[in-house]
Amino acid sequence: MTWNHDMLTAPRGRTVTVMRNTKTKDGVIRVLVQEFEPEHVWLASSCGKVIRSYWIPANKNHDGYWPGFAQKGGTQPIAWQPFVTPVHPFASNERGEREGQSLDGGLNSAGANTGGGHVTDGENAQPENAGEHVSRSPADLITHKHIFLDDVGGGA
Repeated sequence: MTWNHDMLTAPRGRTVTVMRNTKTKDGVIRVLVQEFEPEHVWLASSCGKVIRSYWIPANKNHDGYWPGFAQKGGTQPIAWQPFVTPVHPFASNERGEREGQSLDGGLNSAGANTGGGHVTDGENAQPENAGEHVSRSPADLITHKHIFLDDVGGGA
C-alpha cells in the first residue's frame, strides 16, 4: 500500500439508519435511529508514528477530529492509507494448510508425533499410542519460537 498525502480524501465514515428498541411508558417500541459508522484508516504523524484511527465528525461541542491526534492547534496527520484487516496465513490455502506443514501439529496419519509439531493433551491417549511412551528431544518441542514443556514440576 502507498501513503496518500491528501488528507481531504481520507474516508470519514458514514451515517447509517438502524432500528433500535426504546422503552416507553407504553412498553417497548422500535425506532429508526441515525448512527455514525466509522471507517478505520492508518494515519502517519510528522514524528514518524503510524496510528490506527477514524474520523469523528463535528458536532456542537467540537470540530471534527482524528482520535490519537490533538483536536485543536496540535499536530495533524500527514498521510493516510486504508486499514486492511489482515488474513491469517492458514486461511490462504483452500485446505487450511501451509506449504509443507499440516495443521495437525506434525502428526502423521497414524496419530504419532513426527516432530516439529506441538504436543496436545490427548495425543498419547489415542489407541495407536496406548501403553507407549513417546520420547521427544527438546529440539522436537521447539516450534515457531515457542517451547512446549512436558512437565514443569508442579508437584501435584
